[in-house]
Amino acid sequence: MRAGRNDFGARKLSERQRWKSWWKALRKIHRVHSDAEDTAHLLSLGSLHPGVQLSSATHSQLNNRSASCVICLSKAPESLPHLAVGCPFARRLWAALSPSPHPIFADFVCPLVSRSERRIVELRILFFHSIWKLSRRRRFSSQPLEPITEAELEELRGSIQGCTGRLASL
Repeated sequence: MRAGRNDFGARKLSERQRWKSWWKALRKIHRVHSDAEDTAHLLSLGSLHPGVQLSSATHSQLNNRSASCVICLSKAPESLPHLAVGCPFARRLWAALSPSPHPIFADFVCPLVSRSERRIVELRILFFHSIWKLSRRRRFSSQPLEPITEAELEELRGSIQGCTGRLASL
């Protein structure tokens, strides 16, 4: 019995450390990109609504009539895990931004990190915010969807790297 309590206590401490790290990263992000902080906060609360929750066959916006991902244009349902870690475009963008492997969704949202690893949390927040905003622009656009070009990928990568550069200077 005693070992069980210790295991639970260790898990609870680990969870507390995880959230403490997450909120520290959010405070720093706020100084550089307050919209990204808002997106990350809503993500951690489960309050973002991807295409699988918004789509309707009779929706007035053409791109919102399907639950499929509006970024990779596959038949994959646009869910938060898909946008963060499953979408081929998101994977390409992550590979262009970071040498670290693309994480699983649970670790992506709120990873347990040491002080020296906090930059990866900040990068993940900026990355997901950029992917989320891109998906919203495409989903609520009246224009037919086209594949995302290499130039658009590079522009998004440059924007994220610009924010990470400003974060590093804080």
